Amino acid sequence: MHQRSYAGHMQPTLVINVPRTKVNSATGWDSFDSVVRSGVAPDCIILESDMAKLSAKFKVVLLDKTDEKRVEADGVRLDPTTKAGNNQQRYNVYFDNPVRVNYKPEPVNRNGGTAVI
Repeated sequence: MHQRSYAGHMQPTLVINVPRTKVNSATGWDSFDSVVRSGVAPDCIILESDMAKLSAKFKVVLLDKTDEKRVEADGVRLDPTTKAGNNQQRYNVYFDNPVRVNYKPEPVNRNGGTAVI
C-alpha cells in the first residue's frame, strides 16, 4: 500500500465521511468503494466557513468511520448542486489519484459529515 499523508500539508484538505448509513441509491452513495472508483463524492454539504478555507488546490480525504477505511486524493473541483433542508449548500466533490492509506479518523461536522483541515 502506497503511503502519503495530507495532514499538516500546506494545501487545505477537505475531509468527507462516507458512512455506511448514508449508502443507498437515493443519496447517490452506492458504497465507499464505488465513490472512490467514480472520482466524485455527490451532494456533500460544505459549510460556508469551510469553503472559505479551501483554495484552487486542495486535497480530499474520504473516510468510512464504520469500516475504518481511508482514501486520500487530489481535489479537482467543487460543483454546487442543491441546498439541504438546513439551507446549507451541497456540492459534488471531484477528485483524482485516490490512494488507500492506513485508517486515521478525522473530526467532521454533524450536519454534512465534512470538514476542512
